[in-house]
Amino acid sequence: GKFLACSNYPTCDNTRHTEEDISDVVCEKCGAKMIIRRGKYGKYLACPNYPDCKNIKSMREDAVSEELCEKCGKPMLLREGRYGKYLHCAECKINRPIFKKVGECPKCGKPIAQRRSKSGKTFYGCSGYPECDFVSWDVPFKTPCPKCGGFAVLKKQGKDEIVTCTKCEYRARFVRKNPAEEEGEE
Repeated sequence: GKFLACSNYPTCDNTRHTEEDISDVVCEKCGAKMIIRRGKYGKYLACPNYPDCKNIKSMREDAVSEELCEKCGKPMLLREGRYGKYLHCAECKINRPIFKKVGECPKCGKPIAQRRSKSGKTFYGCSGYPECDFVSWDVPFKTPCPKCGGFAVLKKQGKDEIVTCTKCEYRARFVRKNPAEEEGEE
């Protein structure tokens, strides 16, 4: 947001915010009424006595999920970050990603999760990571290869989708059903 800065800048780097929205929330550390600030992750509450008191609080409203923390057993909060939605335990400070199940891992049998890389590309990896290191850029096919029983993936070739086995040389054209019917199957 807007701020005031010292005109003697290289020697003095003192700054102050111009617009201060004072909230009703009291700082637990020094007792001053906290100020609403805006940062790159949204609005937050900051103590006006900075740098003597560096207390801040998030203003985001997290939904409480039905999932329980494995460590402490308390309900986890549903949050959204730069890699998508995730669960957060306020007590233990543990984060757990929420993923869309798209198949079964050929190495360990746990669910395969659809995830996003740092660059935004979709990839598919075992939900048992780091114990299992299975990863694929191609969409896992729901059933194993009919020829050898190996792991099959769905690849695009132009307008067609081809089911390809990763072990043998099996390839077959895939014809999609009505999308509404496919969603009901999962």
